[in-house]
Amino acid sequence: MSDPGRDRLRELLDAVLDEDHRTLGDMSVGAFSSPSHFSRELVRGGG
Repeated sequence: MSDPGRDRLRELLDAVLDEDHRTLGDMSVGAFSSPSHFSRELVRGGG
């Protein structure tokens, strides 16, 4: 179950746009996710 106070799309976008996140692994850590889950969420639009 997801936390209704969290904005997953915002977390995903912040992780992608962070200049320190140069790899998919870096981005997924920044979004509190595994690399595979992070990729799926990006394709889905964070929903």
